[in-house]
Amino acid sequence: MSPPLKKLPIGIQTFSEIITEGYAYVDKTAHALALANGGKYYFLSRPRRFGKSLFLDTLKDLFEGREALFRGLAIHPHWDWSRRHPVIRIDFAGGVVQTRAALDLRIGRLLRENAERLGVDCDWTNNDIPGCFGDLIRAAQAAHGSRVAILVDEYDKPILDNIDRLERAAELREGLKNLYSTMKAQDAHIQFETGSPSFLIKLLQQRRAFLPELEGIEASEEILDSFDIERIDPVTLLFQTGYLTIAATRWRRSRRLYRLRLPNQEVKMALADHLIDGYLGTLPGGRDAPQDALYVIEIKLIRGQAPRESSRTAPPDAPLPGDECAPDPGQDGGVGNPALAQIRARGYSAKYRGLPGKGLFEVGLVFDSQARNLVQADWVAVA
Repeated sequence: MSPPLKKLPIGIQTFSEIITEGYAYVDKTAHALALANGGKYYFLSRPRRFGKSLFLDTLKDLFEGREALFRGLAIHPHWDWSRRHPVIRIDFAGGVVQTRAALDLRIGRLLRENAERLGVDCDWTNNDIPGCFGDLIRAAQAAHGSRVAILVDEYDKPILDNIDRLERAAELREGLKNLYSTMKAQDAHIQFETGSPSFLIKLLQQRRAFLPELEGIEASEEILDSFDIERIDPVTLLFQTGYLTIAATRWRRSRRLYRLRLPNQEVKMALADHLIDGYLGTLPGGRDAPQDALYVIEIKLIRGQAPRESSRTAPPDAPLPGDECAPDPGQDGGVGNPALAQIRARGYSAKYRGLPGKGLFEVGLVFDSQARNLVQADWVAVA
């Protein structure tokens, strides 16, 4: 008889729980060994829900020398279990901070929690974040007799949570620099730093990124390395967060260009899910709305015309005049959207009116062939 199948660790990001509770585990410890032996500073760029937090927790247990958890895994015979490193774990995943003061309070709490766990003191005089972090690193090394491993999860989340408000995002960036710059000054006391990013679909919406081009983008090193909040390119964010990877390189006029692509089918599906959540969230009722609503959609292509800057939406409880019946040809209820005008002029939604338990919405999408993008989107609720 074959042994029973192990439980899948769905939603579990704690390495010790997976091992001790007998969950299925795909052994990634050989990668952890390669990182530990190959360098000192690492940036892990993978999309959300791809196991970064679990991997960081695995590194934490590894550097803390929890040997029993790694028995039977690839790294066990190759790791020096007599050496144990104090680990400082900083995680910005929980909650949203919207001001520099709130960020400083969050950082202070994280540093004090680490100090208590490591059994050392952290001087919080005058809310001096660099001073406290430096004290923590040095005290942890002195107390434990070995250099410190620093693990940072969602290192840029405070910035990306506010990326649509540039002044606030820049202020939070300075607050994070106040923390991270300490690590460079304390390099002699540090054994190992990793960081994992978060990703925000709303930047793609704000910049009207042309999504079908993601499989064939070419970019220079300047774009891929940049993180200028005021002028951040969506391609930069997609690359730095692991949704795009380098497929090939070529030289053009003494400049190296990189052709980018989606890394694999898993990443493509994950990105598609994020896009669906992000873009359907702009429609009435959000992602669940298709279950109890009907959408009549018309798509128009224009060539170099200049449609309105902003789209107009009507709340579901405020139908436009004339929604009760098909309007006269050429009328669009005053919204100025040619796709929506055609729906209403030709009565496309007439046969769906009055269906019990169903909402009905008319949606007009306008694409510009020169901009190669969606330039106008409007919807109206139909009684």
